[in-house]
Amino acid sequence: MREVRLTPNKTQIHVGEELRCSAHGNPSPRLTFSPAAGAQQTEGLDGGEAWKKMMVPAEWRGKRRTVSCKAVNTLDDGVYEMTANATFTVLGR
Repeated sequence: MREVRLTPNKTQIHVGEELRCSAHGNPSPRLTFSPAAGAQQTEGLDGGEAWKKMMVPAEWRGKRRTVSCKAVNTLDDGVYEMTANATFTVLGR
């Protein structure tokens, strides 16, 4: 793994907007959002890139949140981890 990306990278985000985490690796890394309680999530692979999407839940409305996306990959006898973070204020829709 070389890089974990968490988008969009902005200071304000709306309820229902999508956060996307992605990372390249061989084998493809496992991705985990934190916190993720109450959030609808989907995940998949696209040409060697693992991705995971999370919808910003209504419970976060009016709050400032920091979300982390952790990518974990196992290669030979080693476990490799990388994390990307985003901090934003959640606006209502």
